[in-house]
Amino acid sequence: MNAQEIIAKADRGEGLTEEEIKVYRQAVKPVRHTYGKYGTIAKKYLEEENVGKLWAIENLPEYLHGIDRQADELYETMYAKLSKDERYR
Repeated sequence: MNAQEIIAKADRGEGLTEEEIKVYRQAVKPVRHTYGKYGTIAKKYLEEENVGKLWAIENLPEYLHGIDRQADELYETMYAKLSKDERYR
């Protein structure tokens, strides 16, 4: 069985043998996600303090990137508002 057939078999949810798993791991490299400051903080919190929620989140990378986006949007909004005030210039 070649790597493409093994990948297709895994995608269908069929069981893989030990040899097929080795081939699959060589063919499909894990994706390493890089998060910003607040996504990283959120991930660390979930790993240490709220494992149940960590397991319940269906798409963790999307969730953590969303936290980073929200933090960036909040920063931009606050910066725009505060930069107009003489006290904060």
